[in-house]
Amino acid sequence: MNPPTPLRWMGAVPLTTVVLAAWLSAACATSPVSNEPSVAPQTQFEPVPEYPGLQLMEQTQGLPVNAGDSITLGDAPFSLSTHQWVTAELECSEWLNEAHYRQDIVEQVLSSAHFDNCDFEGAFKRIDERLVEARALAVRGKRAEAMRVLGQILHALQDFYAHSNYVELMEQVYPTSLSAVRPLLLWTPEGRAAISQLRDGKMKGTVLPNGMRLFTGVVWWGWPQKCDAGTPSHGEMAKDSLETDNGKKPAPEAWKGRRFHIARQLAQAESLAFLTQTVGRWPELRGACGNALAFTVFHDRRKPRSTP
Repeated sequence: MNPPTPLRWMGAVPLTTVVLAAWLSAACATSPVSNEPSVAPQTQFEPVPEYPGLQLMEQTQGLPVNAGDSITLGDAPFSLSTHQWVTAELECSEWLNEAHYRQDIVEQVLSSAHFDNCDFEGAFKRIDERLVEARALAVRGKRAEAMRVLGQILHALQDFYAHSNYVELMEQVYPTSLSAVRPLLLWTPEGRAAISQLRDGKMKGTVLPNGMRLFTGVVWWGWPQKCDAGTPSHGEMAKDSLETDNGKKPAPEAWKGRRFHIARQLAQAESLAFLTQTVGRWPELRGACGNALAFTVFHDRRKPRSTP
């Protein structure tokens, strides 16, 4: 089954701004570890390889940047064949993605870092705090640190679409129209209001079909755990790749793809809008990061060595 046609709604970012980029790898510092409380400190995880850098087209190592996973911050569109990537653009992209990648290493058990365990309030609070921190760092000229904090936020925003049942809800609401499915822009008041309604079993004031409500999967090693009894597990809900059982399930026929494809497109659109409203509009970063930025989508590498 072929991937679906890309979503045409990108918030403030039209598809004409989306391009494919090739990237150099760079050495980056470690992202800060959160001080939030954790659970089960004795939980042991399989080692996660260190950040390998973004992939160049001629390289076989590194994280691949797929079509659409990059954005122009300037006014003029460009293509990979004509754009000459400058050092600042490569550096900002590497700092952003290193922190995005390391979220699964340094904050494995925090529900709020991954939209796990129905901890919506914790995730929103964490995003808000990180946004304040990132802006303050940018104003002080700490470009690398600001980009790493934005990378932490980016990870959580993308995880929402892979770890929640939002895609499944939209299958029921818009089974014949993928173009009607919207990213929620989870850092905005409008996005939070939409989440609140979906958790109550409503969308735009209308009751969702079949008594459905929004939730995220239960991660047994994560903290805090706020889901109702009987909520499906993270393993049952995950759509991070085509290798997961849920990710490989077909989406509605009219959508022409699998659930992984839809979750990925929504995460991509969320990421584009978020980076446009931060890096693209904060003058301290906009001027320092050049005219282009690339990001990766989906990589949940948390693998505990045992189960309860």
